[in-house]
Amino acid sequence: MKLILNEEQQFLKDTARDFARERTPVNHFRSLRDNKSETLWDKDIWQEMVKLGWSGILNS
Repeated sequence: MKLILNEEQQFLKDTARDFARERTPVNHFRSLRDNKSETLWDKDIWQEMVKLGWSGILNS
């Protein structure tokens, strides 16, 4: 069975892909690791994702 996304789902997919490519390249995570980040996640990146509404997607 082929998964066919509606226009809204395709937009979300494209936005997430572009965001990840631009804001979270592999070297970003390596930097967190190498700088011995206690959380291993970026608070600013998370806040951007929240502003995009992604934190509420699972509740939809």
